[in-house]
Amino acid sequence: MATRLKTPQHDKYSSRRRGVIRHANKMDTAGKSRKKIDAFLVSKDEDIRYLTGFTGEDSLLLTGPNWAHLVTDGRFTTQAQQECSGIDICIRDGSMSVAVSKIAKSHKVRRMGFQSNHLTVAMRDALVANLGEKTVVTSGDAPARVRQIKEACEVEGIVRAIKVAQKAFRKLTSQGMNGFVGKTEGQIAAKLEYLMRNFGADGPSFPSIVAAGANAALPHYSPGCNSKKISAGQCVLIDFGALVDGYCSDLTRVLFTGKIPPEIAEIYPVVLKAQKAGIAAIRAGVSCSKVDAAARSVIEDAGFGDKFIHSLGHGLG
Repeated sequence: MATRLKTPQHDKYSSRRRGVIRHANKMDTAGKSRKKIDAFLVSKDEDIRYLTGFTGEDSLLLTGPNWAHLVTDGRFTTQAQQECSGIDICIRDGSMSVAVSKIAKSHKVRRMGFQSNHLTVAMRDALVANLGEKTVVTSGDAPARVRQIKEACEVEGIVRAIKVAQKAFRKLTSQGMNGFVGKTEGQIAAKLEYLMRNFGADGPSFPSIVAAGANAALPHYSPGCNSKKISAGQCVLIDFGALVDGYCSDLTRVLFTGKIPPEIAEIYPVVLKAQKAGIAAIRAGVSCSKVDAAARSVIEDAGFGDKFIHSLGHGLG
């Protein structure tokens, strides 16, 4: 039998969980109203943390408008009690689907939404077997919609993550080209990640990319065990970010271990002008496509439009 644990009643995440239910019950993109759900199953670790404060893994969160249950296992008993408040903790001793189903039945849940872009098909099928096809319903990724608008504390978290990454980068480059030439791409990536942790990061936002020379043209290049040594006169692309208290930064920098080639010197002011145009276009209510267009027009006017083969940017958080 699963063990139920109570946590302290102060709950700073309840409004976020209510927001998930509201968004899941909003009209879909076709303008057709869905039948309302009365519970939502959250499966993504990052979203469970956002909605409860719990930083473990292999867990699910079942939440209603005024109640919530974190379903986890015995490894996380102490951690869940320390990190969560105002919700019930279910320490399962059997399958996850059975534990979730029992909780849903105890709340007389008639329609339960879930993160259809994350929950596995196997888990969905197991829940349907226990609760029925009419109860387990696709309702979109409501937590993602809630998280699109950042609270002040979240913006502060992102800023902290940016500052940690910037501080590590400044330290990494403090010796100039002497700190790079003769080192492998992998060694530089490892040092950068060490510095970010040393300055307060939980880890990197993603595996750090250090790409020298022609490798800089490879999207998401991985400096593995066969990474090349950095030579004098090369460009070095560094794509990195810090993870701080669950929030990520993402920065890209290009360095040169020698003189800047004429081709790069020609394109640099164009890209800088495009970046400034994009930043100037950003304000509340402006679509991302308009910001992209502001930057893209600069590059197109300079004759390099066919080389701008990706979108301007992406989300952060």
